[in-house]
Amino acid sequence: MRVSFVIPPSLLGDRDVERVFGCTYGLYPIPNIYMLYAAAVARQQDHAVRFLDAPVLGLSAQEFATRLGDDDSDAYVFYTVNLAEKNDLAAHALVRRRRSSVPIVFAGPAPTHHAAAFLVDDNTFVVRGEPELPLAGLLKALEGGAPGNLAEIAGLSYRRGEDAAAVPSAVPVKSLDELPFPARDLLEVDRYYNPKIPYRPFTAMLTSRGCSYPCRYCVPNSLSFARELEFKSTKGKKPPVRVRSAENVIAELQWLKEHGYRAISMLDDIFIWGLKRHQEICEALGSLEFKWGCLSRADHLSEDAVVALKEARCQYVDVGVESFNQAVLDDVHKEVAVEETMDALERCRRHGVPVKLNILIGSSALETAEDVRRNIEIARQLAPKTVMFGIANPFPGTEWWDEAKEKGYLLNPEYRPVDVQKSSSIRLPNLDEKKLQELVREANRRWFLRPAFVAANIGLLARPAELKRALQSLWKKMS
Repeated sequence: MRVSFVIPPSLLGDRDVERVFGCTYGLYPIPNIYMLYAAAVARQQDHAVRFLDAPVLGLSAQEFATRLGDDDSDAYVFYTVNLAEKNDLAAHALVRRRRSSVPIVFAGPAPTHHAAAFLVDDNTFVVRGEPELPLAGLLKALEGGAPGNLAEIAGLSYRRGEDAAAVPSAVPVKSLDELPFPARDLLEVDRYYNPKIPYRPFTAMLTSRGCSYPCRYCVPNSLSFARELEFKSTKGKKPPVRVRSAENVIAELQWLKEHGYRAISMLDDIFIWGLKRHQEICEALGSLEFKWGCLSRADHLSEDAVVALKEARCQYVDVGVESFNQAVLDDVHKEVAVEETMDALERCRRHGVPVKLNILIGSSALETAEDVRRNIEIARQLAPKTVMFGIANPFPGTEWWDEAKEKGYLLNPEYRPVDVQKSSSIRLPNLDEKKLQELVREANRRWFLRPAFVAANIGLLARPAELKRALQSLWKKMS
């Protein structure tokens, strides 16, 4: 079969959605390796796979429609996060106007959470949770025209007439080492970049899946979120964390080096799982001379772990601090002490590992404007490489959504996507929606307009393309 993996452009007048983490609108293009994993598995079945990343190619809605009109794919696959639901259903309708019976498949956290909204006809399917194996089963069933026995494909949702069916899911992929590497050859590689690592060719990589911590607001990377939503729907708890072996990760790093890649963003919810494994991977990253960055909880940043990051020339470690108020952290089930966070940040500073802090505003009904301003001031004093401030807008499928709905914090009873870096969908006892939006703007102004930040980035004046991207990103935060 000819199978096209598609990321449509904005069809509804909004900004393009960022789909790797899935909770913001796009600031810079990261390869969606979750789709590329599924494409690689499909290719192992001898399907002819294609990949169309319309936002990265700069396609307008009309150009996208023209491409579809000229296309001869036997199936289309969309990967949909909550913010992109309406847009991707509009893309589905666009396909249907040209191809009335071609199979269309939805994957990702949004269709996993409520498949029925996506099952608009008998030739539309949802693969829930981790997409690789149910998609492989579905494509096999679709070969030759009439679908085979869909009821045997674990993790598949489909419709027959007025009736929808959901086949129970399988356990999450047990051995990540058995999956092929993402099909990066399908991309126009030079179009992707990360301003935190100004080197190209750039790509993304995943060395583990999942997070074991119970933070009630958390929307992990979109693949982890999809597998978590699916597992919780039957087991009532988070799925087990799966890690790739150091040997398998190093083999992929060697492949990337052989194919000319220079920079990597590690997308793991937590990059550091086990010190020995971490040190082996860092040693390979250093010896292969990659520029790279990762995410971590503060309490995983031990002295030895930070030293390994330093020796591997890590360009940034993204730390979810959320708040410097212990009562707030306890209320959101962060399971970390403020002292642990401060110690970890000091270790990173001492060893010269650049840190990006993530701070949430409005994650707890206990939080006040004074708490938020104190967080902003502490962040300024710590002077990390950068800070991302966001409003803790609840996402369906999280405990924060359930609590906000129960206690009447939601401005709308049904989910409506908003840009978490600018807009609020909640009203809290101490912070209404206008105050939350005012505070996130204040936080961005106080951080990004500091003389120290401007001075640290003055070198961008000599790199016009990077300066333009930085100013565009800053404008999106401030406007």
